[in-house]
Amino acid sequence: MLKPELVNDLEPIEVVGEAQAQERICVFTIHDGSQVPRRVLGDDAERILDRADVRQTYLRERDWGADLVAAQLAGELGLASHLRVRLARVLLDYGRFPGVSENGEPYEERKSIYPPIAGLLPRIARHRLITDYFDRISRCLAARLTGAQVTLAVHTYDAAETRGADRPEVRLLRRTLSFPCQATGEAFDRLFPPVLCASTCNKSLMFQTVLNGAGNGGDVAPYLMPHGSVEMRVQVWFFFRFLRARFTDRHPATAAQPAFQRVWAMLLDVTRRSSDCELLRGYLHDYREAPAGQEALFAGAQLAYDEIADFLRANESELVDGYRFSTERPSCIGVEVRKDLLYDVDPEAGHVRPRRDAADVARDVARQLAPAVRDHLEAYFPHPVIPAAPAAEPALMV
Repeated sequence: MLKPELVNDLEPIEVVGEAQAQERICVFTIHDGSQVPRRVLGDDAERILDRADVRQTYLRERDWGADLVAAQLAGELGLASHLRVRLARVLLDYGRFPGVSENGEPYEERKSIYPPIAGLLPRIARHRLITDYFDRISRCLAARLTGAQVTLAVHTYDAAETRGADRPEVRLLRRTLSFPCQATGEAFDRLFPPVLCASTCNKSLMFQTVLNGAGNGGDVAPYLMPHGSVEMRVQVWFFFRFLRARFTDRHPATAAQPAFQRVWAMLLDVTRRSSDCELLRGYLHDYREAPAGQEALFAGAQLAYDEIADFLRANESELVDGYRFSTERPSCIGVEVRKDLLYDVDPEAGHVRPRRDAADVARDVARQLAPAVRDHLEAYFPHPVIPAAPAAEPALMV
């Protein structure tokens, strides 16, 4: 039975093609990786990877063929490269919030490390996976997304749902489990307007891609992305960058004030990885005490947060509705292609084989989707709208 490739160590995300400083479109895959670092699994590496449950999970949950589609899509869009996560999903799922899930947790709510691997790793290995691999992927992706107007996350999925219903050959995802509930306040920050979860992209772009035939009815597909998905995290990140730019334009003196810098860092901490941001989040929302000796700093951050919240409430129509319906809104779309169009996969038998026409299928999908993206950029984005991060800002993560 096929299993992940064991390597001593690896860079968890790579640029496939010629690296470019900045692109207006970012194409990436996060679930088509095949490698596992011995540095994480240690002396038990071979034994763990030889387990039947680990191998079956690897075969079942890998997005076979996603990178092939991403490469074709990047080429059709005239991009020099796309991003690919090399780390096998069975070890770390970058499409979820960082953390560990145990047996019995619903699929939609699971964290980045989940069974069977979750129960086979000691705490130090789990910690290393998140700090040394999840965070490196996050920084690399954030650097590429800064200034991007369209982000395309490419996935593949099974031909049928668990209840047996056939899925469309291609579907486009733009809704999350967070809509229409208030779950975003728990997952991110209460300032993020829940109504923005109605879509992670500009509607004109979505409708145009469906008209071009790429959607195949996908916009009305019942599947909703978990709010820990990359597509959702990116949209929250985009909105708070947008809000920061508008607030700073109105109140330029706040840009250099530590209290406001601390609050913006917390709002942009969409992966919940910063300990400093978590302390401030607990102080602001859960009424926890400030660390000893930092009471004045946290009180100042509270005032800054309240001022930003007042600004958002006072200008809600301009900011929220304006952002929501703006043709200049940065978009993130999940592109899903059925696995059986690209690969024959049987996890129980350990059978995986690319289809002879896989390259043609990937090319057809790319040629259906790319014109809508190009037309959208030409019509609405003559130049970048969301400004780049200040040079002094710490590395952002999504």
